[in-house]
Amino acid sequence: MAGLDVRLLGDVTILQDGDVVRVSSAKALELLGLLIARRSNPLAREAVAAVLWPDERPEVTRRQLRQALWRLNGALPRTPVLHASRGGRLQVDVAAFASIDLVMLEEAHAATADVAGADLSDGQAERLEGAAAGYGGDFLAGFHQEWCLPERTRVQEIHLSVRDQLIGYCASRGLVARALAHGRAVLDLEPARETTHRLLMRLHHRHGDRAAALRQYRRCVEALAAEYGVAPSAPTSLLHRRIREDESDHARHQHERPDERRRVESGAAEIAAVHERLAEIQATLDTLLRAVGHGMVGGAPRATHPPVQRVR
Repeated sequence: MAGLDVRLLGDVTILQDGDVVRVSSAKALELLGLLIARRSNPLAREAVAAVLWPDERPEVTRRQLRQALWRLNGALPRTPVLHASRGGRLQVDVAAFASIDLVMLEEAHAATADVAGADLSDGQAERLEGAAAGYGGDFLAGFHQEWCLPERTRVQEIHLSVRDQLIGYCASRGLVARALAHGRAVLDLEPARETTHRLLMRLHHRHGDRAAALRQYRRCVEALAAEYGVAPSAPTSLLHRRIREDESDHARHQHERPDERRRVESGAAEIAAVHERLAEIQATLDTLLRAVGHGMVGGAPRATHPPVQRVR
């Protein structure tokens, strides 16, 4: 129904045309969150009752479920959002709402999950921006039932992945401030998220701020040590080493005269050409050796040869 909004990320809230809808039962709100989160796999009444009241007897849970349904439907008298399918499975009609923050986040992520941030279209990025902006906090914040915990972790991971995509998108278009804002939002929630630290290291480095890139690595090291007692992974260490080596090369070249720098660059190009030619020669030798290994070359009997040293 137009004008009815549900916020499940952060403090659970239902809004009707901008005004808060009062729901007298916390269990009724939890029920709504459960049915929306499991909307793709509707649950039987017995299963819903067992999830919401895991320590109660079945006859008690059935009564409590009826009360929660009554209170929820009573709070939304003009909007028949809950119904039972054949077999008694409970479903929520998400199309009856103007917006549901959880649904917006999940659907935006599902539509672009396999797209690298730099490859996002402007329209895709705009949709992800809206979904990320709607993330007001943990799924069903303040509810501590066992079923909420894995859902909370799953939804937070979706949010962090969306932010990482947006870092890549913004970085590819030179929107450095926006990329950094997304990075800070991620690391505020998960300080030891290595993928995000690497994204920010690359962002700083590509825009000429090696010092910031190295500081980002140091923050990554400290966060991993504090959270898990481990060192950065090989990809993070390799990226750090490349940034440091680039800094050393840059510092050294700063003291060279222009003619010296040109000679160095020319020499590097010549060396690269030599390595390429050596690689071609090596490939030819490998082909010949494989032919010899089959016993005959050009119809001649196989001969015994000393080992051929690989060209380096």
